[in-house]
Parts: sequence; C-alpha cells; structure tokens
Amino acid sequence: MTQSTPKRSQLLLLQINDVHAYLDLHPEWFWENGQTVYRPAGGYARLATLLAERRKQYPDATVLLDGGDTFHGTLPAIETKGDVLIPILNQLQVDAMTAHWDFAYGPPRLLELAARLNYPVLGINVYQKETDIPVFPAYRILERSGIKIGIVDIACNIVDKMMPHRSARVFTLPWGGMNCPIRSTYCARWNRWI
Repeated sequence: MTQSTPKRSQLLLLQINDVHAYLDLHPEWFWENGQTVYRPAGGYARLATLLAERRKQYPDATVLLDGGDTFHGTLPAIETKGDVLIPILNQLQVDAMTAHWDFAYGPPRLLELAARLNYPVLGINVYQKETDIPVFPAYRILERSGIKIGIVDIACNIVDKMMPHRSARVFTLPWGGMNCPIRSTYCARWNRWI
C-alpha cells in the first residue's frame, strides 16, 4: 500500500477596515522617509477593482472580512446614516464584518443596517445591556477550496465607553466573560488566540 500525498489548497484571506465610507479615492496622509506625504488612496471603487483582481487569481478561495469603521465618516454616509453604503457593500462579497464606530447612529440603526447586508455582522462580545443576550452571532463557518474556516469577530471593546450615551445604555461590549456557543470548547485556549 502506498502513502498518498495530502492535497494542498490555497486560501486568500483579505481584511478591510477603517474605510470610513469613502466611496472613491481621496487624499490620505502618509508618513514616508521622515516627512508628511499626501496621495490619493482608498475608496470602495478602488477596493472593488482590487478585490475582483484577487478573486480571479483565487476563485473559490477568497475570504473577505470587514473590521468595521464602515458606516460612518463621509458626508453621504452621515446624511443617510449609512444607507448609501448598503448596495456597495452587498456587491463586494464580504463574508463577515464586526463593528467599531458603526454604532455611531445608535444601536437600533446598526441593527437595521446589518439586517440589510447580505453577510452577517458578528460580535462575540456585544450584548443587550438589560438582558445580557447576544446582539450578533458570535461566529460564522465558511468553506472555501475544501477548507472549513471559522470566523470569530470581536467588536471594539471600548465603543460603549467612547460612543454617545445612547450606545452605552443599550449595548455592552465586555472583553472578558464571553457567553457564546464556542466558549465551553475553546475558553481554555482563548487567551492564546487574542
């Protein structure tokens, strides 16, 4: 009997965050060689192009995660309280996101926006303050290129302390004491993961 060689698969993990609702290129500050430099950067239009290129290189092997700071930042996003971004985000094929300043319009508004996305907002540490019930799913499991991938997102744990009082009254975002379905299995290893 001969030993078979395990099949190798490729996986491309991509993360975006702090896009701050920039729809197109914008002047961005960089520090290079000891000096300030401004040059065009970012924007969802550019991101969409780059993501399409990567997905052509890695079909069925790309995972895209959004680390938050998504729904707030530019005038169109602020005037529409994030509405302008929903069709754009849904076209990017994001697999999951978590929240940071996305709580800025208040928790009910973030829940409305999240319900209109074609991917989940995750937050292992986001609970209803009065009931201690999780607000978002703690994790998502995907499969790409025959590889199962578990995604666990931790929302920014200081938002309830820094946001306007409307967020702090409704949600709590503790760092420890996470009550999630995977806690009993992985709690002993959790500190090593963070």
